[in-house]
Amino acid sequence: MTITIILNGLAKKKNKFYQSILPALEEKFSVEVLETQFPNHAQQLAVETVQKKVDVILSAGGDGTLHQVINGMMRVANQHPLPALGLIPLGSGNDFAGTAKITDDVSLLIDLLNTNQPKLTDIGKVVCRTKEDNQTVHYFINVCSVGMGPATVQRMETSVKWLPAGTRYLLAIIQTFFSHKPEPIELKSNTWNW
Repeated sequence: MTITIILNGLAKKKNKFYQSILPALEEKFSVEVLETQFPNHAQQLAVETVQKKVDVILSAGGDGTLHQVINGMMRVANQHPLPALGLIPLGSGNDFAGTAKITDDVSLLIDLLNTNQPKLTDIGKVVCRTKEDNQTVHYFINVCSVGMGPATVQRMETSVKWLPAGTRYLLAIIQTFFSHKPEPIELKSNTWNW
């Protein structure tokens, strides 16, 4: 089994990954680690990894890293068969891991990989169009939001990095609450328009 791990270069548990998780995985499997170097790099690494035809991609980070990996995989899903996707929760935000009861326990991860019985999980697709009719496609797992949620995340990403992630997030929520202006949006599906 060939495994590529896409590791968030800023993951808060990166040391634990290199000291205990990676050595245990390397004892059992052929593993390559690709560490992100800049924003949205995980998406690019996922595209390249799918094109290499590995058996498993493990997203090692938080919800943001998982989001990027999924979007990279889906960008080339029509041209290449997709590998199984797994998660090593190492980030400051691990909401999906908590919901799916995924931990960073390497022995459980090895058991799952040895069993090799992936579970299907739904992902969502959002097509965004501007007034100028420009279009972008985004995929998501777990949650999708508009308005203050994404504005808070954007503010957090540009805030000072020396504060702990939880503190930066709280400050971003407060700043966004007092400064965010409502935005007009239109939501459409096959059966309704709002």
